[in-house]
Amino acid sequence: MPALSNRRFQFALAASLTALLLAMSPQTLTAQTTPATGPTQPQQIPLSHLYLHFFLYEAHLEHLALAHPIANPKGKPVKEHLRIKVGLSETEWQSIAASSLRVESAEHVAGAQAQALIAADRRACKDGPTPCTPPNLPQLKALQKQYRQAVDSEIGALESSLGPDSTAKLHSYLQTDLAAKVKPSPAAQAQTVGTVPQ
Repeated sequence: MPALSNRRFQFALAASLTALLLAMSPQTLTAQTTPATGPTQPQQIPLSHLYLHFFLYEAHLEHLALAHPIANPKGKPVKEHLRIKVGLSETEWQSIAASSLRVESAEHVAGAQAQALIAADRRACKDGPTPCTPPNLPQLKALQKQYRQAVDSEIGALESSLGPDSTAKLHSYLQTDLAAKVKPSPAAQAQTVGTVPQ
């Protein structure tokens, strides 16, 4: 069983790093950051970013429910925790679960492509001039844009299927409960200087 735990850890680590890469702004792919001076203002986290976190968390809960089909003390399956907290019906939650799994799948595909491009860039820049402009930067930016469009499309389809009342409940959860747990990206908090990280 230790090998299985190690594989799960490696998968979770790879998924987390990939999600972080895809959530980064294009500037952070090529920039070092310097600390911002002066007082910082709390930043509003974009709703699309909150949706991304929500989708990936719900997909994780779906996988847990399949792996561990147990009930909590009140007799509800583990995956029901979030549905009850948001206040949606089981039918509405099926749409959310399906969207979450599609976003997770798109994240895995885009993440694998991004990792391959980044590895090639590291090899190219390792022996090249300093500072080095990664040769695959345009492809990474296009991949990031494509992934964000897929997530935005999934958000639009989900909101359309839920209707205005249920969408308002979901937005309320995202902007209050989830937003308190999600930090804005480092790129949004720092100034960039335009050089490649070493």
